[in-house]
Amino acid sequence: SGIGDPLTGPAIWYKPTPNSTLGFQTFFQVPVGNQDVGGGDGWKNLSSLFWDVQFERVSYTADAGFVFFGKSTAADARPATLFHTNHRLGYKLSDAVQPFIALDYERQGRWTNRATGAEVAASHETTAGIGVMFSYYGNQSITVRYSRGVSGESHGLTDSFNLKYAYAW
Repeated sequence: SGIGDPLTGPAIWYKPTPNSTLGFQTFFQVPVGNQDVGGGDGWKNLSSLFWDVQFERVSYTADAGFVFFGKSTAADARPATLFHTNHRLGYKLSDAVQPFIALDYERQGRWTNRATGAEVAASHETTAGIGVMFSYYGNQSITVRYSRGVSGESHGLTDSFNLKYAYAW
């Protein structure tokens, strides 16, 4: 257990209609976290396009992007770029409660760990999940989600509970 690497960076968005959003975000992962939870080994850039469409009761939110890795000190190499896409389909029970289903996918190309000489195989995973977002004060939310890997290759399958707090200003 421990605290992972922090993320920092900008996000920009445009509202083509009052009920839709299209944007771009790029975050840098600073390698200062606890190595027990995957932190502290190398810089990363996480860049993606995101979109959101809100209907009266139904919402669809998604993103697609890449993770670009800096040199890993442990592997003496730069890991292959990772592609990811994440999708959420929600139903508003009320202004405060929105359950949703989730579908996520990621794929990473093969690369060589020069420190050990081992080739790291290309990998991919698809996960499915369920969750609920609780909104309050008009600009804050807490989301709880469970995700589980449903298919994959050369990748550990996800089995996770996640908690997210968001504050928009």
